[in-house]
Amino acid sequence: MPKVTLRLSIALAASVLLVLSGCALDPMERLSEEIDSQEVATKAGAVLELANLEDERAIEALVEVLESDEDVFDLAGVALVKQGRETVTEEKPDPVITMVAGVMKNVHLPVGNRSRAAWVLGEIGDREAIDALRAGAAALLASGAVATVVRTQAGIGLKKLGDSSVGVAFELPMGSLEGIQVTSLPEVPAVAPIEEAEEDVDEEEADAEDTVAPEEPAEDEDETAAGEETATDEEPTDEAAAPSEEHDTAKPAETNQGDVEDEGETDDKTPADEQASAFSWLMA
Repeated sequence: MPKVTLRLSIALAASVLLVLSGCALDPMERLSEEIDSQEVATKAGAVLELANLEDERAIEALVEVLESDEDVFDLAGVALVKQGRETVTEEKPDPVITMVAGVMKNVHLPVGNRSRAAWVLGEIGDREAIDALRAGAAALLASGAVATVVRTQAGIGLKKLGDSSVGVAFELPMGSLEGIQVTSLPEVPAVAPIEEAEEDVDEEEADAEDTVAPEEPAEDEDETAAGEETATDEEPTDEAAAPSEEHDTAKPAETNQGDVEDEGETDDKTPADEQASAFSWLMA
């Protein structure tokens, strides 16, 4: 009986050790922490490991970097090209293409990240991405303006996949990444100018300010209107006073005119009238 118990204990200990060893060998927990690091070099190293890791979770982590990171999203795009070419699945639609296309179509993301996603769809080399790239060729910004650089990369991707009379070569030649453990990921040219990406951010901030900014207080307008009303009320008083002054001024003129008439009547008497008047005075 003791021997059986000892064997069971050894088997249980071995099972626990195996489980713990498996957990210790799973790199995703460590890579998830490193990918959120503030150090660019640490994040770049994590992206490289995810590019070589045969795990669906690695693809999801790389898509998150492509979507939200500002420093190594271009590098994550290269890693996704490697993963997309190596991932063979009968599932339709292809999960890699679906996730990357979701980044390209998201109007709330910076145009640099969206453009790199369109680039990835073209570089993977799977014609299943044609429908997504056609949608990207009509991409818009959140404001409704044309997302020029996204459309440009989507158009180039369609040419890479043979959806145009003019073809374009892959920037990452087929066979250069897939099937090998790479020690570094190649650098690729930027797909969106820095100033255009900043302009897109400025537009979004301006839209946010227009939405949040309160209306200017109408106190000054009310005071101005009140002042105009007061001035309007005072003006008729002055006008009403003016005719009264004119009337008062005219009265003396009438009186003077009467005096002039009386004087005129006196001056018009003839000598005969004066003699008759004197004769009447003597008779009296």
